[in-house]
Amino acid sequence: MTNKDVVKFIKNAKNIALFAHKNPDPDAYGSMFAMREICRNLGVNADVFALRNSESNLDYLFPLNEVKTDFKAKDYDLVVIMDAHCVKRLAPIFFDEVEKSKNIIVIDHHEITEEESKCLASKNMLNIPHLSSICEILTILMRDHQLEITPVIATYLYIGLMGDTNRFLNSNLTPQVFDVAKILYEKQANIEFIYDVMYRSLSRKHLKAYQYFVKNLKLVENGQVVYTVFDLNTFKKLNLEHEDVKFSVDEMKNMKDVKVSFLFMEFEKNNYRVSMRSVNGFNTMICSGANGGGGHKLASAFDKKIKKSEIDRFVKLWGKKVVDGK
Repeated sequence: MTNKDVVKFIKNAKNIALFAHKNPDPDAYGSMFAMREICRNLGVNADVFALRNSESNLDYLFPLNEVKTDFKAKDYDLVVIMDAHCVKRLAPIFFDEVEKSKNIIVIDHHEITEEESKCLASKNMLNIPHLSSICEILTILMRDHQLEITPVIATYLYIGLMGDTNRFLNSNLTPQVFDVAKILYEKQANIEFIYDVMYRSLSRKHLKAYQYFVKNLKLVENGQVVYTVFDLNTFKKLNLEHEDVKFSVDEMKNMKDVKVSFLFMEFEKNNYRVSMRSVNGFNTMICSGANGGGGHKLASAFDKKIKKSEIDRFVKLWGKKVVDGK
């Protein structure tokens, strides 16, 4: 599917439901809210569906009070899934109704593993794995089809671009990323506001999270692999949310001699979200793909049922596989 096909699907619809992966990040929310504005500017109704994260800086970046959860397939003639390519990547409350939908398109930028190719949400897919974010894809789509990029849309798209490139610090950059940033700047994205909320506002919670992270990170494989664990007890004790600690996976990979970093975040008892980052071409998908997850070579994630006492052993196993490239 091409950009042109996406625009055609939107224009031919009356009511569109917008989804992204569970626990939406800035790129997921940025692309959904930007797409909502795109649809409405084209005279098409669109609604954002998500199971909201716990309160975090995302509440200041997006109108999350407008997010819906009561999706019924019969009420929408098109479903657009972004930043995910399988229905099982959505929040579980949406599985059954989305699978009833007869008209689904997917916009994604993640590599598709062999296992995931068996459960694609739709054959109508625009997937560009070499691009940094869905918000980059949408900016190019709007530019190429001369769709109006309002300051509101530009701001949503710039948030997603910053989130998935980590302020242009990650290695998923191409010259086009900076062209896209220039377009959004010229369209009056509120960049100062974005930086204030995402990077300059250090609350006591963030300082607590950083202090815990520094004290509890562990190095294995002769310092080539590093990890830290935020379990349910830590989240409760420090009054933290998952969004408050996601920074640590990128901080760890920036340490000298580190090749792979792991962040373990416990969502339910013995059920962890494992985020991975790497440098210098080490392929995190060797591990994430084998555990039913997805993402990119240098940044990926998966869910794992595991006891905290087992994490060290698994990290040594997974880290060695990534470092050895096997």
